[in-house]
Amino acid sequence: MKAAIWSVLILLALTGVIAGVARFVEPARLGESSIPLRRTILQSIGRFDARQAAREPVLRTFDRPFAAHPTLARLHVGPGALFLVAALLQFSGTMRRRYPKLHRWSGRVLLLLSVSIAASALFFTLTTPFGGASESVVIVIATALFVVSMTRAYLAIRRGDVERHREWMIRGCAVAFGIASIRIVGSAIDAILGPSDFTEATLFVAALWLGWIVTCGTAEWWIRKTRGKRVPARVTVELEPSS
Repeated sequence: MKAAIWSVLILLALTGVIAGVARFVEPARLGESSIPLRRTILQSIGRFDARQAAREPVLRTFDRPFAAHPTLARLHVGPGALFLVAALLQFSGTMRRRYPKLHRWSGRVLLLLSVSIAASALFFTLTTPFGGASESVVIVIATALFVVSMTRAYLAIRRGDVERHREWMIRGCAVAFGIASIRIVGSAIDAILGPSDFTEATLFVAALWLGWIVTCGTAEWWIRKTRGKRVPARVTVELEPSS
């Protein structure tokens, strides 16, 4: 079970890092550059989108906020990619046991990255949401959960409550990994429902809800499944696969 969870986490981290680096390098063109890939995927699975030509200009509008604020876009996706990598290190029991100081410092780095990620996310979703008010609602909820979880994780470890720290860190990281889940879920939704009358905004908001619900729900299930099943008290997060 732990090995399977690690495989999923690595897949999500790779997905998020690749997307983050791509957006960091070309903040104004990621949506547009995905159009040829979308055509290829639909053709490979035998799907035909009669509204493809009409959809492409809409997909390009997804890039406009990032094109208008490239620095802020980079302050969102850059820290986001780093967060996923640092989170994987946090979950490593080997690193915690062998390099406890590195574990503590990487935790502090996660907190600093969280500020940039949350602030930039709120800026984009409150000023120029691609999916309108529906998008703003789900992203504000997710951002609030992210901020509360990271804050409570920090407060818990400050008072020596390792178990609560572990649980809140898992919840906070689940929100971050959920962004990668959204990309995977969104691709599946687009392949199934894209060649239909659903708008791009509707499909995007559906991917947001489904991606975060699945990821955060799985994290909560794991927390409850492993609650109380602890090894040394100084271990912060137990997700290390068995040998």
